[in-house]
Amino acid sequence: MAFEEEWSELRARALESHQKSTKLDSAAGNQESANLNIAYDKHKSAISALQDRIGPDTKRSGSHADEATHAAASELKGWDTAVGLKSALEEWSRQVSALVHRLGTEKVGLEGTKTSLSGTDHALKVNLQSHTSTGSGSVPQSKISGY
Repeated sequence: MAFEEEWSELRARALESHQKSTKLDSAAGNQESANLNIAYDKHKSAISALQDRIGPDTKRSGSHADEATHAAASELKGWDTAVGLKSALEEWSRQVSALVHRLGTEKVGLEGTKTSLSGTDHALKVNLQSHTSTGSGSVPQSKISGY
């Protein structure tokens, strides 16, 4: 295969891959992917899962590994293996702590997104209602209509 043919084939595959992974490129052609509805119940479920299950389970699992590794290091006191286990345990603790912090950050981010989007939706609804109804149910006359 000549270089030009191979290069052309690789470019075509890369373009095809990019088009499949870019939602905005396909939004106009696919009505399902163009749906911008917000699933508040899914936001609430994700927040609840992070707060009630994933976060506590991560802490608990990290603690279990800490206890088991600490016990093994104590049994091997005086050996180089104990020093290695202690070092691994310190790194493990840092990583578990970072993961728990990251999960908390993601939960706060989801809460903020949910609050922001619901607030925007509510403000838009109130704004539209105030502009489409004058209290008697009639639509207000446009200022341009008089010209």
